[in-house]
Amino acid sequence: MNDILGTTSPTPRKKYFIGFALSGREKDAFDGLREKISKEFGVRGALSSPPHVTLFRPFETTDVEPLLPGLEKLAGESVAFTVALTKFAAFGDMVWFVEPEQDRRLFELKERIGATVAQSIGARESGFLRPPHFHVTLAYKDVFPAVHGRIGEFLKSEPLPIGSLTVDNITLFGLKSDGGIWEPVNFFSLRNPSEPRG
Repeated sequence: MNDILGTTSPTPRKKYFIGFALSGREKDAFDGLREKISKEFGVRGALSSPPHVTLFRPFETTDVEPLLPGLEKLAGESVAFTVALTKFAAFGDMVWFVEPEQDRRLFELKERIGATVAQSIGARESGFLRPPHFHVTLAYKDVFPAVHGRIGEFLKSEPLPIGSLTVDNITLFGLKSDGGIWEPVNFFSLRNPSEPRG
């Protein structure tokens, strides 16, 4: 768009992150527990994105299109796998999550995604002072310390929502322009273990 001086406005930068998106009964199980926690304790921060495991933290770019072929190629070269869910756990006194087994295949997939993002659009993850800790968030952002403790007591009597996760996709999530809500933008399926490599 041109301004009154006839110059071109800069293209707005949009926010994205990359993860594995839960689907089917896995998504339903986590949606049910997250909604239950939200209603019981009045917290809604975790509902700003679908259940997922983050594999590349939020980043900004003016053009995400050059990234998509690389993610599609990576997904086609990668085989789906299953990880067990192990326990409820917390980061400090503001976040509750379900912890999957910290499987080497998650680290390998994350590393390859990072390389793909860097090569295609030059973005790199920032803010990591320690190795990643994979998780599916149940409550965060609007959880105050007193409420955090009550959620912990509540979870002591709750079973894990499901026993395992099948990591079968790479999903690009985008932040909606009206703010606050992340939604899937592009979805790339990993190969089924029984499928021959193309």
